[in-house]
Amino acid sequence: MGKVKGLYMDIQENPFIECPECKDTDRQGKVQSEEFKMTSYGVYEPFETWVECENCSGMGEIERDWENEEEEA
Repeated sequence: MGKVKGLYMDIQENPFIECPECKDTDRQGKVQSEEFKMTSYGVYEPFETWVECENCSGMGEIERDWENEEEEA
């Protein structure tokens, strides 16, 4: 039981959480974006690209907001 309690305390005191904007993607710190490129037909077509997440600057984690968590509790 001591090991489980230790893991719980580590999770509780971690100053970072997963970034909510890019946590559901298969690439850490990246989000999908749409880019328009001209094709050989002379028409701009949308292409999906992966860009760095602006919320976490590509880290995949953001700093936990301790004040909001204390207010919710």
